[in-house]
Amino acid sequence: MKIEIKNVSKKFDKSLVLKNVNLTFEEGNIYGFIGRNGSGKSVLLKLLCAFYEPSSGEILFDGENIIGNNKYPPSTRALIEKPTFQS
Repeated sequence: MKIEIKNVSKKFDKSLVLKNVNLTFEEGNIYGFIGRNGSGKSVLLKLLCAFYEPSSGEILFDGENIIGNNKYPPSTRALIEKPTFQS
C-alpha cells in the first residue's frame, strides 16, 4: 500500500492547523511523527484515518482518493491520543 498526502491543509474555523503538507508513505516502512504540542500531529493522523476531511488537498490510498466518499482507509489501524479503557 502507498499513501500519498498532496498539498493537504486543515483549517478549524479561522485557525490553520496544517498548511500544504506533502508526504508519501511506502508499504513495509515504519514512520513516526515528532513535534511540539499543537503542531498538528494528531490532526494529520485523524485525516489519514478519514475522521476529518482536509480543507484542501487530497489523500490517496494506492492512487484512490477515498476521503469524502464515505469510505475508510483499507487495513488501517490507529490509536490516537489517550485511550480510555474500562474494566
